[in-house]
Amino acid sequence: MTSAVRACLLAALAAVTVSSCGGGSDYSPPPPPPPPTSPPPGPAAPPTFTSPTAVSTRENAIGVVYRPVATDPNGDTVTYGATIGGPDAARFVMNPVTREIRFAAQPDFEAPADAGANNVYDISVTASDGASTVTQNVAVTVTNVASGFRVRRVASGLSAPIYAAGLPDGTGRVAIVERGGRIRVLNPSTGAFEATDFLNISTQIDTSGEKGLLSIAFSPNFLSDRTVYLHMNPLASNTSEIRKYTTLTTNLAQADTATADPILSVAQPSAGNHKGGTVAFDAAGRLLISLGDGGNTPQTAQDPQSLLGKILRINPATDAFPADAARDYAIPPTNPFATTGGLPEIYAMGLRNPFRMSIDAVGGDLFIGDVGQSAIEEVDRVPATQTAIVNFGWDRREGSLAYNGGADGAAFTLPVTEYVRSVGTTVTGGAVYRGPVEDLQGQYIFGDFGSNTLWSVPIANLVIGSVLPSTSLTVRTTAFAPDAGSINLVVAFGTDTDGNMYIVDIGGEVFVIEPLP
Repeated sequence: MTSAVRACLLAALAAVTVSSCGGGSDYSPPPPPPPPTSPPPGPAAPPTFTSPTAVSTRENAIGVVYRPVATDPNGDTVTYGATIGGPDAARFVMNPVTREIRFAAQPDFEAPADAGANNVYDISVTASDGASTVTQNVAVTVTNVASGFRVRRVASGLSAPIYAAGLPDGTGRVAIVERGGRIRVLNPSTGAFEATDFLNISTQIDTSGEKGLLSIAFSPNFLSDRTVYLHMNPLASNTSEIRKYTTLTTNLAQADTATADPILSVAQPSAGNHKGGTVAFDAAGRLLISLGDGGNTPQTAQDPQSLLGKILRINPATDAFPADAARDYAIPPTNPFATTGGLPEIYAMGLRNPFRMSIDAVGGDLFIGDVGQSAIEEVDRVPATQTAIVNFGWDRREGSLAYNGGADGAAFTLPVTEYVRSVGTTVTGGAVYRGPVEDLQGQYIFGDFGSNTLWSVPIANLVIGSVLPSTSLTVRTTAFAPDAGSINLVVAFGTDTDGNMYIVDIGGEVFVIEPLP
């Protein structure tokens, strides 16, 4: 190597050494490479339906046939379509709050109304997480029900059972009300009761005379609001009280006692009888309440400023009287006295003791069994569309007869049927049969507490303004003879969510009318 080359090399090495030791050079190493970036997230997964794609139901069903349920894998809130799709959508209706889907009219296996005319009704439902909407097709198959029926005892040994109503949670169970203040939950298929009562308020109930815990009604939106209503006579005061409860969030078959809320209290006179006793919801979600004349104040039935001797109608879903703790409800604007003329809660008047009433689950009409004084037992009917006051005449008329010298008049509405005391002594109002038994479809089934007679009559024959004679009623006492026990002292004709009818005997038994197995 020449001396010149060696000198150049040493100079270069000296420059690098100075630079690496922080000398005055402006050299800096290149920046490190950036860290790798994550790939962009993919699209969120859509909701997935967990409810089935195919269900079956018996013909003549009035109950819930389907309820869409979906989950979202990302935990997003799932909302559901407000309408039903598919070729047979028009055959169904859906509760917008609970999403429960029912037939709009009872399906008939022998006359299928589906698009394919094969008793398979095709509908669709949707669910959305806000970003994606999915659709599920559902096939609802209607199955045949054989002709004929039987009456089967489903419970015995109860303590004064007085009412029965289906628990609307999709299980087919039935709430049995005992007059002393206990409500039990029955599986009618097995006859077994739940180990825990739905409610037990026996220490709060007055059972003197005809008082007690008399009936229960479940909110039309029970799956969402978990609310029930009771017709009762509390020990704490001489009143008829309508009280509401909500169930536990973890158990729809158990009321939360801490939620007790009296929404309406009606003062009673000193007599222990004629307290009415039924609460029932109509198709518009209004609560109807039956109240007797109080026993020793028959004149109240004709007094529009008294709630006694009336059918009341209120909207318990809202409170139009927030400053009044005794009125936790609103007045339906179509009530006859909503603005003037009488107390706005009144829907019908002129009744002596409407112990039992019911709403036709299909037509919506109100049917009332009104216990007579000494001559006539009557059944009354109010159209679902009624807005003007209906006055059935008590205490100026008993049934179709002028009473006690009172001033009878054309303004009083006749009962649709009645019978004299030689036939029966105390009517127990019934219900319109809308269950699976074809032989009983559209029949009003009712009975008499004193004679133990049971009847049926097509509601087409119960014409407002005309009194059907009792000889035109079909006596069902023998046809309804049960497989075990005996039906006597009938106090209620209850129904479950599928329209099956239960006959309640205050002696301790409950029976169901059902298709032959």
